[in-house]
Amino acid sequence: MSVLPFARQLFRTLIISLPIVSVAATTSVDATDSGVVVLPLGPAYATETADTRVPAEPVESTAPVMTEGEATRPVTIAMLMPSDESPFLPAARIVGNGLLTASRVSGRNANIMLIEAPESVPINEMIDTAVFSGADVVVGPLQKDQVEQLSREKNLPIPIVTLNYAATPDEEISPNMLMLSVATDLEAEYIARQAVKALPEETAAGLPPKVLILTTDKPWEKRLSEAYMKVLNLSGVQYEVFTVTMDNLQDLQDKCRPELSQEERYKFNRMAATADSERARKQVHEAQRAHAAVAAPPYHSVLLALDARDAGLVRSRLPLRTSVWATSTTNPGDPKTSSSASALAFDLNHVVFAECPFILRYDNESFEAKFQTALPYSMPAKRLFALGLDAYQVAEDWAHGRKAFEISGETGQLTVHRDLSAQVVRTPASFEIRSGELVDTAVDSEVPDETAAEGEVEPNMGAPEPIEPEVLQEDDTTQNSNI
Repeated sequence: MSVLPFARQLFRTLIISLPIVSVAATTSVDATDSGVVVLPLGPAYATETADTRVPAEPVESTAPVMTEGEATRPVTIAMLMPSDESPFLPAARIVGNGLLTASRVSGRNANIMLIEAPESVPINEMIDTAVFSGADVVVGPLQKDQVEQLSREKNLPIPIVTLNYAATPDEEISPNMLMLSVATDLEAEYIARQAVKALPEETAAGLPPKVLILTTDKPWEKRLSEAYMKVLNLSGVQYEVFTVTMDNLQDLQDKCRPELSQEERYKFNRMAATADSERARKQVHEAQRAHAAVAAPPYHSVLLALDARDAGLVRSRLPLRTSVWATSTTNPGDPKTSSSASALAFDLNHVVFAECPFILRYDNESFEAKFQTALPYSMPAKRLFALGLDAYQVAEDWAHGRKAFEISGETGQLTVHRDLSAQVVRTPASFEIRSGELVDTAVDSEVPDETAAEGEVEPNMGAPEPIEPEVLQEDDTTQNSNI
């Protein structure tokens, strides 16, 4: 199905209402033979500057980037949207809102157009439409299968920033392609590396430390556990995988129960045998149980491939001294605005999880002051909106031919070095749940936790480490394995 008729039909316009922003109307152009629709949006004018980019010098690029004389004109960004029938459309609309909001508050007046087409139109034809419409850079697609398809195209005609990633080797990916993502499986790789860095060389018994992965039989949780295993295998760390069900929670508790060393057991047994009264023997047994509760656990660290509710069920069955790590899927929500999130937060005490810094960076008032729009309500919507905010900044730099730059973004610290990788390397924030509150460990790393129970060992976070970033697992739309 060719997009060429678009040239002949360029001035055939149709007034429609814009589906994702509060704009009364916009003009669309329909290439009737292909079904591709272009929705151009006028420049958005800022009332506040929010440029968090680290300055980077333009370098040579093989992409058809803006020339030096064009550098002062507004960038034209084309966002590839799923079809109206696609289950990914709601998620893409939220990303689009983030993209448009970033343009509005940036002060750089980008021109943004949406490229829409039926499912039958190939992704390459949508990109050709963006080129013909005068785009400098393309943002999208969001669907993982389409990103994988583009990653195998060696000759993409325009700079592209995808909203997901593919595992294609870098040497096979077009030099015009960058991949930005908030993928939870790559968050899992990041947090697993953090857990490995925090492991001691050996336990008090002189043995190598072990890690336990807790998962269920859900497909997306299996993907997270496989990401954990990938890192642990590369690191040479001993680990076991335990599939959690409602029927084996006691088995899990028994499996993780701390045990006294042979020497300690001998000492307590001898004390009990020489006790001169039943009361004394009872005191010895109580002391033995108390000592065992804070003894070295069989697993130094536990990696959770669980949602917040399942994680809350298992956390109380893990020893105090076990470090517990997770991805954003274990985030219980905002305890300040939700009673259920508050209850879950107490159940997940001292769990450390990777997350977008956007989640804690704004409350309703500060968000509306900066972005002149309402704060997204749900955690998945917040992450998608943050992805759109960061996609705008990455797309701007990429359109200008910058191949190496950094951005202090809303999804994390973003690093681009296209000569090394097509992946935008994302380092998320690490949050710890402490006494029912979410604490940014980077901000709070030097502040002692006075509420920690005596004998409780805090997870050793170590220095943050970059990751090479399905978008958000928390609703039916975004749990699809194709994201």
